[in-house]
Amino acid sequence: MTAKDLLSTTTNPIALIIEAKRLNGELNAVLDELRARLETSEPPTNDGAPLKRPDGRMTEAGIDALYAEFATKKLTNLEIAEKFDISLSGVVKRKSMWNRGER
Repeated sequence: MTAKDLLSTTTNPIALIIEAKRLNGELNAVLDELRARLETSEPPTNDGAPLKRPDGRMTEAGIDALYAEFATKKLTNLEIAEKFDISLSGVVKRKSMWNRGER
């Protein structure tokens, strides 16, 4: 029985609380796994070339990788900012430039 089924078929508050705790436990386990993967993941690179200069600005390889990510249209701006460890406003600025065909 899914949580949705339980909610639609029972008014027993104890059963609902038990199910909510079970789902919360599953969610916490998934979040812990994601955090562990993020901590051990390498920063994105473009064929081994660094994506950012020591001052934090994007390299040409970084800009290329960022534009390639825009072209896939799979991630949100926020997800891209997190993936490349750059600010959301930086992603928005670069995406605007990318849309205009600029570097």
